[in-house]
Amino acid sequence: MSVAIRTTLAGSFPTSAQEVKTVHALLNSRFTQHRRFGFTLIEMLVVIAAIGLLVGLLLPAVQAARSAARRISCYNNLKQLGLALHNYESALRALPSGYVYNFGVGGNQAGFGWGAVILPYMEQSSVYQNIDFKVPVFNLRNAVIREMHLASFLCPEDFIW
Repeated sequence: MSVAIRTTLAGSFPTSAQEVKTVHALLNSRFTQHRRFGFTLIEMLVVIAAIGLLVGLLLPAVQAARSAARRISCYNNLKQLGLALHNYESALRALPSGYVYNFGVGGNQAGFGWGAVILPYMEQSSVYQNIDFKVPVFNLRNAVIREMHLASFLCPEDFIW
């Protein structure tokens, strides 16, 4: 151990310029050897700001992709409706009526529309089989089916009450 370190450890201060330089060199080498690894506050703020900027740029792109997917789903539903109408026409040689009205004592005794009669052609046979066409659509026997929302008749952005 050098004289400068020994005198410093003993409690006395280095007296010569050479001893002071030796103590400074030793202390500086210790600080450079025990350098802390980590981020400063400024570096952390810059990283957070960069991440925020990337998220800000990415969110509109994600929303646009979702909107495009919903629009394509709506187009697909319309295509399926068109195909079901064509299949109905091919099978029965006529398009379905827009609305079935059977005059009766209490008013309309039917009330079914084209959507109900094309259900088997839209792969919705189970729903079609649960409809009781012998009673009006507003009868309690048709209440569950009447209030059912089929995704094929709706676009993803449609609001359902």
